[in-house]
Amino acid sequence: MTTEGRARSVDPTGEFLVDVPEYFFHLLHQALRRRDVEFEKALRPSGLSLTMWRVLVLVSRTEPCTMNTLARMSTFERTTLTRTVDQMVADGLIDRATPPEDRRQVQLTLTDQARETYEVGVRLLIDFNRKALGGVSETRLREMTRGLHQIVANLIEDPALAEGVLTLSSPDPERTRGAA
Repeated sequence: MTTEGRARSVDPTGEFLVDVPEYFFHLLHQALRRRDVEFEKALRPSGLSLTMWRVLVLVSRTEPCTMNTLARMSTFERTTLTRTVDQMVADGLIDRATPPEDRRQVQLTLTDQARETYEVGVRLLIDFNRKALGGVSETRLREMTRGLHQIVANLIEDPALAEGVLTLSSPDPERTRGAA
């Protein structure tokens, strides 16, 4: 790396080791990964992995949820998602059905067992989030949340998908490009 390149990567105010945007994403990654690792440990007694938990959350918010919607709303690769859903069907957490009006679509819904597991997971998640956010004021948290909201909106080109991700709801199929 050149001296010029190194100089540009340093925070001009001296508060942080690197420029604020790069440091922000580094810290965001660290916070999410560390919380996720601990949360997954807490989920183990319920038989859920973190990936299964995230599928459970998305299906609960968008059911009946199509595989296409689930794929678009999550950040999982399609093969990982299919394998996870297959496991959740086998474990009795998700029901998979094909509506008679469109045999190409697969709709996912939660079972009663999944709803009970979801309630336990939500309580665990709330506890983990409160612990992680200790010392952060409500005002600061709202400010950071608005900033992350804008970042996510900037990163998703499809406005309908961005709205679905940001509101944890199913994207409007009439407005979503490339929906199948």
